[in-house]
Amino acid sequence: MSNIKLTVDTLDNFTKSAVINIGKNNGYVEAYIDKTMENSELHIYVYDSKGNVFDTHIIPVALLKRG
Repeated sequence: MSNIKLTVDTLDNFTKSAVINIGKNNGYVEAYIDKTMENSELHIYVYDSKGNVFDTHIIPVALLKRG
């Protein structure tokens, strides 16, 4: 595996979303854990370079496994 630099910014919004850029002129991924419900969920949104959502995943945290 080559050396890579991963940068993540945290948005100053209600959910404190983490945002990962996908290349210089591409889109980005926004992720956050929604704890407002009884069972927490991981929300993942993939945006294109124009800021439009083109993929969404909502995964119950209870289904996530530790590596």
